[in-house]
Amino acid sequence: MASPIQTAGRILRYVAPVLVIAVAVVAARAIIAAKKAPPKVERAPRVLPVEVARAQPITAAPTYEAYGVVRPLNELSVRPVVGGPVVEVHPNMIAGGRVKAGELLFRVDPRDYELSLATARAALLGSEANLAIEEGSAAVAKSEWELLEDAIETTDAGKSLALREPYLKRQRAEVESARANVGMAELNLERTSVRAPFDAVILTESLEVGSQVSPGTEVARIVATGSFLVEVNIPAERTGALDFSGTPATIRLSDADGSQPREGELLRLAGEVDTAGRMARAQIALIDPLSGSDPMLLGSYVRVDVPLQGTPDALSIPRSALREGDVVWLARDGKELAFQPVTVTHRRNEDVLISSGLKPGQEVITSPIAVPVPGTALRVLDGTASSTPSAGGEMAGGADQ
Repeated sequence: MASPIQTAGRILRYVAPVLVIAVAVVAARAIIAAKKAPPKVERAPRVLPVEVARAQPITAAPTYEAYGVVRPLNELSVRPVVGGPVVEVHPNMIAGGRVKAGELLFRVDPRDYELSLATARAALLGSEANLAIEEGSAAVAKSEWELLEDAIETTDAGKSLALREPYLKRQRAEVESARANVGMAELNLERTSVRAPFDAVILTESLEVGSQVSPGTEVARIVATGSFLVEVNIPAERTGALDFSGTPATIRLSDADGSQPREGELLRLAGEVDTAGRMARAQIALIDPLSGSDPMLLGSYVRVDVPLQGTPDALSIPRSALREGDVVWLARDGKELAFQPVTVTHRRNEDVLISSGLKPGQEVITSPIAVPVPGTALRVLDGTASSTPSAGGEMAGGADQ
Protein backbone atom coordinates (compact mmCIF):
# COMPACT_ATOMS: atom_id res chain seq x y z
CA MET A 1 0.00 0.00 0.00
CA ALA A 2 1.41 3.41 -1.03
CA SER A 3 2.45 5.84 1.62
CA PRO A 4 0.83 9.35 1.86
CA ILE A 5 4.00 10.86 0.51
CA GLN A 6 3.88 8.72 -2.63
CA THR A 7 0.22 9.60 -3.18
CA ALA A 8 0.88 13.35 -2.91
CA GLY A 9 3.71 13.06 -5.44
CA ARG A 10 1.49 11.47 -8.00
CA ILE A 11 -1.16 14.20 -7.64
CA LEU A 12 1.43 16.94 -7.92
CA ARG A 13 2.79 15.37 -11.12
CA TYR A 14 -0.63 15.73 -12.84
CA VAL A 15 -1.75 19.06 -11.38
CA ALA A 16 1.49 21.02 -11.84
CA PRO A 17 1.29 21.32 -15.65
CA VAL A 18 -2.28 22.56 -15.47
CA LEU A 19 -1.29 25.18 -12.94
CA VAL A 20 1.60 26.35 -15.11
CA ILE A 21 -0.67 26.74 -18.17
CA ALA A 22 -3.28 28.63 -16.16
CA VAL A 23 -0.70 31.02 -14.80
CA ALA A 24 0.70 31.61 -18.30
CA VAL A 25 -2.75 32.44 -19.70
CA VAL A 26 -3.45 34.87 -16.89
CA ALA A 27 -0.09 36.54 -17.37
CA ALA A 28 -0.63 36.87 -21.16
CA ARG A 29 -4.01 38.46 -20.67
CA ALA A 30 -2.55 40.90 -18.21
CA ILE A 31 0.17 41.89 -20.66
CA ILE A 32 -2.34 42.37 -23.54
CA ALA A 33 -4.66 44.41 -21.39
CA ALA A 34 -1.78 46.62 -20.35
CA LYS A 35 -1.03 47.62 -23.99
CA LYS A 36 -2.84 50.59 -25.55
CA ALA A 37 -4.87 49.99 -28.78
CA PRO A 38 -3.50 51.86 -31.85
CA PRO A 39 -5.55 54.87 -32.93
CA LYS A 40 -8.06 54.22 -35.74
CA VAL A 41 -7.32 55.99 -39.08
CA GLU A 42 -10.31 56.73 -41.28
CA ARG A 43 -9.56 56.28 -44.99
CA ALA A 44 -10.66 58.97 -47.41
CA PRO A 45 -13.22 57.71 -49.97
CA ARG A 46 -11.79 56.60 -53.32
CA VAL A 47 -12.16 59.30 -56.00
CA LEU A 48 -11.84 58.37 -59.69
CA PRO A 49 -10.50 60.92 -62.17
CA VAL A 50 -12.64 60.88 -65.35
CA GLU A 51 -12.90 62.66 -68.66
CA VAL A 52 -16.32 63.97 -69.69
CA ALA A 53 -18.10 65.66 -72.57
CA ARG A 54 -21.34 67.63 -72.59
CA ALA A 55 -24.40 66.53 -74.55
CA GLN A 56 -25.04 69.10 -77.27
CA PRO A 57 -28.05 69.75 -79.54
CA ILE A 58 -27.42 68.97 -83.20
CA THR A 59 -27.51 71.83 -85.72
CA ALA A 60 -27.58 69.87 -89.00
CA ALA A 61 -29.43 66.86 -90.33
CA PRO A 62 -27.49 63.61 -89.87
CA THR A 63 -26.07 61.76 -92.85
CA TYR A 64 -25.33 58.13 -93.54
CA GLU A 65 -21.98 57.30 -95.10
CA ALA A 66 -22.23 54.49 -97.65
CA TYR A 67 -20.12 53.17 -100.50
CA GLY A 68 -20.96 51.99 -103.99
CA VAL A 69 -19.80 51.64 -107.58
CA VAL A 70 -20.65 54.09 -110.37
CA ARG A 71 -22.87 52.44 -112.98
CA PRO A 72 -24.80 53.66 -116.04
CA LEU A 73 -28.14 55.28 -115.38
CA ASN A 74 -29.21 55.29 -119.05
CA GLU A 75 -27.50 52.70 -121.22
CA LEU A 76 -28.52 52.10 -124.82
CA SER A 77 -27.83 49.33 -127.29
CA VAL A 78 -27.44 50.89 -130.76
CA ARG A 79 -29.15 48.72 -133.38
CA PRO A 80 -29.82 50.04 -136.90
CA VAL A 81 -33.36 49.67 -138.23
CA VAL A 82 -32.17 49.44 -141.84
CA GLY A 83 -29.25 47.50 -143.21
CA GLY A 84 -26.54 48.10 -145.74
CA PRO A 85 -22.91 49.16 -146.02
CA VAL A 86 -21.61 51.83 -143.63
CA VAL A 87 -20.38 54.91 -145.50
CA GLU A 88 -19.67 57.29 -142.59
CA VAL A 89 -18.68 56.92 -138.90
CA HIS A 90 -18.27 59.63 -136.26
CA PRO A 91 -14.57 60.11 -135.43
CA ASN A 92 -15.34 59.63 -131.71
CA MET A 93 -17.21 56.39 -132.36
CA ILE A 94 -14.63 54.41 -130.40
CA ALA A 95 -14.63 52.96 -126.90
CA GLY A 96 -14.36 55.87 -124.49
CA GLY A 97 -15.27 58.48 -127.11
CA ARG A 98 -17.86 61.12 -126.30
CA VAL A 99 -20.59 62.47 -128.55
CA LYS A 100 -23.23 65.16 -128.23
CA ALA A 101 -26.98 64.67 -128.52
CA GLY A 102 -28.06 64.79 -132.17
CA GLU A 103 -24.61 64.13 -133.61
CA LEU A 104 -24.32 61.53 -136.37
CA LEU A 105 -22.94 58.24 -135.06
CA PHE A 106 -22.81 56.49 -138.43
CA ARG A 107 -24.57 56.46 -141.79
CA VAL A 108 -25.70 53.52 -143.90
CA ASP A 109 -25.41 53.91 -147.68
CA PRO A 110 -28.64 55.79 -148.51
CA ARG A 111 -28.72 55.23 -152.28
CA ASP A 112 -30.96 52.16 -152.23
CA TYR A 113 -33.37 53.98 -149.96
CA GLU A 114 -33.30 57.11 -152.11
CA LEU A 115 -34.29 54.97 -155.09
CA SER A 116 -37.05 53.32 -153.08
CA LEU A 117 -38.36 56.76 -152.14
CA ALA A 118 -38.30 57.90 -155.75
CA THR A 119 -40.21 54.77 -156.80
CA ALA A 120 -42.78 55.29 -154.07
CA ARG A 121 -43.30 58.91 -155.07
CA ALA A 122 -43.76 57.95 -158.70
CA ALA A 123 -46.31 55.34 -157.71
CA LEU A 124 -48.14 57.97 -155.70
CA LEU A 125 -48.27 60.30 -158.69
CA GLY A 126 -49.69 57.49 -160.81
CA SER A 127 -52.30 56.65 -158.22
CA GLU A 128 -53.31 60.29 -157.90
CA ALA A 129 -53.63 60.53 -161.69
CA ASN A 130 -55.79 57.42 -161.82
CA LEU A 131 -57.91 58.86 -159.02
CA ALA A 132 -58.41 62.08 -161.01
CA ILE A 133 -59.47 60.05 -164.06
CA GLU A 134 -61.86 57.99 -161.98
CA GLU A 135 -63.33 61.08 -160.35
CA GLY A 136 -64.00 62.48 -163.89
CA SER A 137 -65.65 59.24 -164.93
CA ALA A 138 -67.76 59.28 -161.79
CA ALA A 139 -68.90 62.82 -162.53
CA VAL A 140 -70.00 61.82 -166.07
CA ALA A 141 -71.77 58.75 -164.72
CA LYS A 142 -73.63 60.90 -162.20
CA SER A 143 -74.87 63.25 -164.94
CA GLU A 144 -76.10 60.31 -167.03
CA TRP A 145 -77.79 58.76 -164.04
CA GLU A 146 -79.69 61.93 -163.29
CA LEU A 147 -81.10 61.88 -166.86
CA LEU A 148 -82.16 58.20 -166.76
CA GLU A 149 -83.03 57.79 -163.09
CA ASP A 150 -86.81 58.29 -163.60
CA ALA A 151 -87.01 56.08 -166.67
CA ILE A 152 -85.54 52.83 -165.27
CA GLU A 153 -85.95 50.67 -162.24
CA THR A 154 -82.80 49.78 -160.27
CA THR A 155 -81.52 48.70 -156.91
CA ASP A 156 -79.20 50.49 -154.53
CA ALA A 157 -76.37 48.22 -155.64
CA GLY A 158 -77.10 48.97 -159.26
CA LYS A 159 -77.16 52.67 -158.61
CA SER A 160 -73.79 52.47 -156.78
CA LEU A 161 -72.23 50.67 -159.73
CA ALA A 162 -73.74 53.06 -162.22
CA LEU A 163 -72.24 55.99 -160.29
CA ARG A 164 -68.87 54.13 -160.19
CA GLU A 165 -68.67 54.50 -156.42
CA PRO A 166 -66.78 51.18 -155.80
CA TYR A 167 -64.20 52.11 -158.44
CA LEU A 168 -63.79 55.51 -156.86
CA LYS A 169 -63.25 53.98 -153.39
CA ARG A 170 -60.71 51.53 -154.78
CA GLN A 171 -58.75 54.29 -156.46
CA ARG A 172 -58.77 56.43 -153.35
CA ALA A 173 -57.47 53.45 -151.32
CA GLU A 174 -54.67 53.01 -153.84
CA VAL A 175 -53.70 56.65 -153.37
CA GLU A 176 -53.62 56.25 -149.56
CA SER A 177 -51.50 53.11 -149.94
CA ALA A 178 -49.10 54.94 -152.24
CA ARG A 179 -48.83 57.78 -149.74
CA ALA A 180 -48.05 55.30 -146.96
CA ASN A 181 -45.35 53.76 -149.13
CA VAL A 182 -43.83 57.20 -149.63
CA GLY A 183 -43.90 57.79 -145.88
CA MET A 184 -42.20 54.45 -145.21
CA ALA A 185 -39.56 55.14 -147.87
CA GLU A 186 -38.88 58.56 -146.33
CA LEU A 187 -38.61 57.01 -142.87
CA ASN A 188 -36.20 54.30 -144.06
CA LEU A 189 -34.08 56.92 -145.78
CA GLU A 190 -34.01 58.96 -142.56
CA ARG A 191 -33.02 55.83 -140.63
CA THR A 192 -29.85 55.44 -142.66
CA SER A 193 -28.45 58.24 -140.46
CA VAL A 194 -28.15 57.03 -136.84
CA ARG A 195 -27.78 59.89 -134.34
CA ALA A 196 -27.04 60.06 -130.62
CA PRO A 197 -30.26 60.50 -128.61
CA PHE A 198 -28.37 62.16 -125.73
CA ASP A 199 -24.89 63.26 -124.71
CA ALA A 200 -23.10 59.95 -124.45
CA VAL A 201 -19.86 58.08 -123.97
CA ILE A 202 -19.16 55.04 -126.13
CA LEU A 203 -18.75 51.78 -124.22
CA THR A 204 -18.30 49.37 -127.12
CA GLU A 205 -18.53 49.56 -130.91
CA SER A 206 -18.00 47.30 -133.92
CA LEU A 207 -18.21 49.70 -136.86
CA GLU A 208 -15.91 50.56 -139.72
CA VAL A 209 -16.53 52.40 -142.96
CA GLY A 210 -17.42 49.73 -145.51
CA SER A 211 -18.68 47.21 -142.97
CA GLN A 212 -22.11 45.71 -143.50
CA VAL A 213 -24.79 46.16 -140.87
CA SER A 214 -28.06 44.27 -140.57
CA PRO A 215 -31.34 45.51 -139.13
CA GLY A 216 -31.63 44.79 -135.41
CA THR A 217 -27.97 43.84 -134.93
CA GLU A 218 -26.12 45.57 -132.08
CA VAL A 219 -23.26 47.70 -133.37
CA ALA A 220 -22.48 49.78 -130.26
CA ARG A 221 -23.38 50.46 -126.64
CA ILE A 222 -23.56 54.02 -125.35
CA VAL A 223 -24.21 55.55 -121.92
CA ALA A 224 -25.78 58.92 -121.17
CA THR A 225 -23.24 61.24 -119.53
CA GLY A 226 -25.72 63.65 -117.97
CA SER A 227 -26.13 61.35 -114.97
CA PHE A 228 -24.65 58.09 -113.74
CA LEU A 229 -26.07 55.80 -111.08
CA VAL A 230 -24.66 54.82 -107.69
CA GLU A 231 -26.34 52.05 -105.71
CA VAL A 232 -25.49 51.80 -102.01
CA ASN A 233 -26.55 49.49 -99.19
CA ILE A 234 -28.40 51.01 -96.25
CA PRO A 235 -29.78 49.13 -93.23
CA ALA A 236 -33.41 48.33 -93.87
CA GLU A 237 -34.48 49.91 -90.59
CA ARG A 238 -33.08 53.27 -91.72
CA THR A 239 -35.00 53.51 -94.99
CA GLY A 240 -37.81 55.34 -93.22
CA ALA A 241 -35.38 58.22 -92.66
CA LEU A 242 -34.71 58.62 -96.41
CA ASP A 243 -36.48 61.32 -98.41
CA PHE A 244 -36.78 60.59 -102.14
CA SER A 245 -38.42 63.88 -103.11
CA GLY A 246 -35.30 65.21 -104.81
CA THR A 247 -33.09 65.20 -101.71
CA PRO A 248 -29.47 66.02 -102.63
CA ALA A 249 -26.60 63.71 -101.70
CA THR A 250 -22.85 64.26 -101.78
CA ILE A 251 -20.60 61.87 -103.68
CA ARG A 252 -16.80 61.62 -103.48
CA LEU A 253 -14.16 59.27 -104.81
CA SER A 254 -13.43 56.99 -101.87
CA ASP A 255 -9.73 56.45 -102.62
CA ALA A 256 -8.80 60.08 -103.37
CA ASP A 257 -8.04 62.44 -100.51
CA GLY A 258 -9.60 65.83 -101.03
CA SER A 259 -11.51 64.73 -104.12
CA GLN A 260 -14.00 67.19 -105.51
CA PRO A 261 -17.48 66.49 -104.08
CA ARG A 262 -20.17 65.88 -106.69
CA GLU A 263 -23.86 66.52 -106.57
CA GLY A 264 -26.18 63.56 -106.35
CA GLU A 265 -29.90 63.04 -105.97
CA LEU A 266 -31.81 60.29 -104.19
CA LEU A 267 -33.89 58.47 -106.80
CA ARG A 268 -35.53 55.38 -105.36
CA LEU A 269 -35.20 52.22 -103.33
CA ALA A 270 -34.64 48.93 -105.09
CA GLY A 271 -37.55 46.55 -104.84
CA GLU A 272 -35.99 44.01 -102.49
CA VAL A 273 -33.93 43.67 -99.32
CA ASP A 274 -30.89 41.46 -98.87
CA THR A 275 -32.30 38.74 -96.61
CA ALA A 276 -28.87 37.84 -95.24
CA GLY A 277 -27.72 41.28 -94.14
CA ARG A 278 -31.11 43.04 -93.98
CA MET A 279 -29.71 45.77 -96.21
CA ALA A 280 -31.81 47.82 -98.62
CA ARG A 281 -30.38 49.26 -101.83
CA ALA A 282 -30.79 53.00 -102.39
CA GLN A 283 -30.20 54.38 -105.88
CA ILE A 284 -28.59 57.82 -106.24
CA ALA A 285 -28.17 59.78 -109.48
CA LEU A 286 -24.68 61.21 -109.93
CA ILE A 287 -25.16 64.53 -111.73
CA ASP A 288 -22.73 65.56 -114.50
CA PRO A 289 -20.10 62.99 -113.49
CA LEU A 290 -17.52 63.66 -116.22
CA SER A 291 -17.18 67.42 -115.81
CA GLY A 292 -14.26 69.18 -114.19
CA SER A 293 -10.71 68.01 -113.61
CA ASP A 294 -11.71 65.09 -111.38
CA PRO A 295 -14.25 63.03 -113.37
CA MET A 296 -16.01 60.06 -111.86
CA LEU A 297 -15.78 57.30 -114.42
CA LEU A 298 -17.95 54.24 -114.69
CA GLY A 299 -16.74 51.59 -112.27
CA SER A 300 -15.32 54.13 -109.78
CA TYR A 301 -15.71 53.21 -106.11
CA VAL A 302 -17.27 56.20 -104.37
CA ARG A 303 -18.44 57.35 -100.97
CA VAL A 304 -21.96 58.74 -100.71
CA ASP A 305 -23.17 60.92 -97.86
CA VAL A 306 -26.90 60.27 -97.77
CA PRO A 307 -28.93 62.80 -95.74
CA LEU A 308 -31.39 61.37 -93.25
CA GLN A 309 -34.43 62.91 -91.71
CA GLY A 310 -33.16 63.54 -88.19
CA THR A 311 -34.82 64.16 -84.86
CA PRO A 312 -34.91 67.94 -84.28
CA ASP A 313 -34.40 67.60 -80.51
CA ALA A 314 -31.63 65.00 -80.69
CA LEU A 315 -28.45 65.46 -78.66
CA SER A 316 -24.95 64.56 -79.76
CA ILE A 317 -22.43 62.72 -77.55
CA PRO A 318 -19.09 61.10 -78.45
CA ARG A 319 -19.19 57.46 -79.53
CA SER A 320 -16.85 56.65 -76.62
CA ALA A 321 -19.53 57.78 -74.17
CA LEU A 322 -22.05 55.15 -75.27
CA ARG A 323 -21.73 51.89 -73.34
CA GLU A 324 -23.02 48.42 -74.01
CA GLY A 325 -26.80 48.20 -73.96
CA ASP A 326 -27.24 51.87 -74.96
CA VAL A 327 -26.29 53.19 -71.53
CA VAL A 328 -24.17 56.22 -70.67
CA TRP A 329 -22.26 56.98 -67.49
CA LEU A 330 -23.09 60.37 -66.04
CA ALA A 331 -20.90 62.51 -63.84
CA ARG A 332 -23.80 63.62 -61.67
CA ASP A 333 -23.07 67.10 -60.39
CA GLY A 334 -19.50 66.41 -61.44
CA LYS A 335 -19.02 64.27 -58.32
CA GLU A 336 -20.83 60.94 -58.55
CA LEU A 337 -21.14 58.12 -61.08
CA ALA A 338 -24.63 57.32 -62.34
CA PHE A 339 -25.96 55.01 -65.07
CA GLN A 340 -28.46 56.42 -67.59
CA PRO A 341 -30.24 54.42 -70.36
CA VAL A 342 -30.67 56.41 -73.59
CA THR A 343 -32.42 56.04 -76.95
CA VAL A 344 -30.04 56.15 -79.91
CA THR A 345 -31.41 57.40 -83.24
CA HIS A 346 -28.22 57.54 -85.32
CA ARG A 347 -24.63 56.39 -84.98
CA ARG A 348 -22.12 58.56 -86.82
CA ASN A 349 -18.36 58.48 -87.34
CA GLU A 350 -17.45 60.45 -84.22
CA ASP A 351 -20.65 60.68 -82.25
CA VAL A 352 -24.10 59.23 -81.67
CA LEU A 353 -27.42 61.03 -81.62
CA ILE A 354 -29.66 60.58 -78.59
CA SER A 355 -33.40 61.25 -78.78
CA SER A 356 -34.24 60.64 -75.12
CA GLY A 357 -32.55 60.00 -71.79
CA LEU A 358 -30.29 63.07 -71.68
CA LYS A 359 -30.62 66.81 -71.27
CA PRO A 360 -28.52 69.45 -73.03
CA GLY A 361 -25.32 70.15 -71.13
CA GLN A 362 -25.29 66.94 -69.06
CA GLU A 363 -21.79 65.56 -68.59
CA VAL A 364 -21.23 62.05 -69.93
CA ILE A 365 -18.09 60.11 -69.09
CA THR A 366 -15.87 59.30 -72.07
CA SER A 367 -12.93 57.64 -70.27
CA PRO A 368 -12.94 53.93 -69.32
CA ILE A 369 -13.69 52.71 -65.78
CA ALA A 370 -12.54 49.18 -64.91
CA VAL A 371 -15.33 48.40 -62.42
CA PRO A 372 -18.09 51.00 -62.71
CA VAL A 373 -20.30 51.16 -59.63
CA PRO A 374 -23.12 53.69 -59.30
CA GLY A 375 -22.38 56.19 -56.58
CA THR A 376 -18.59 56.06 -57.01
CA ALA A 377 -17.01 59.41 -56.20
CA LEU A 378 -15.60 61.19 -59.25
CA ARG A 379 -13.27 64.02 -60.10
CA VAL A 380 -13.73 65.61 -63.51
CA LEU A 381 -10.41 66.33 -65.15
CA ASP A 382 -9.96 69.95 -66.14
CA GLY A 383 -10.51 70.85 -69.77
CA THR A 384 -12.39 67.67 -70.73
CA ALA A 385 -15.99 68.93 -70.74
CA SER A 386 -15.84 70.07 -74.36
CA SER A 387 -18.73 70.09 -76.77
CA THR A 388 -19.20 67.15 -79.11
CA PRO A 389 -19.58 67.30 -82.91
CA SER A 390 -23.02 68.71 -83.60
CA ALA A 391 -23.10 69.45 -87.31
CA GLY A 392 -22.19 67.65 -90.47
CA GLY A 393 -21.55 64.34 -88.74
CA GLU A 394 -21.70 61.18 -90.76
CA MET A 395 -22.66 57.65 -89.90
CA ALA A 396 -20.18 55.16 -91.27
CA GLY A 397 -21.68 52.44 -93.38
CA GLY A 398 -19.11 50.01 -92.10
CA ALA A 399 -19.53 50.95 -88.46
CA ASP A 400 -21.72 49.18 -85.98
CA GLN A 401 -25.16 50.43 -86.62
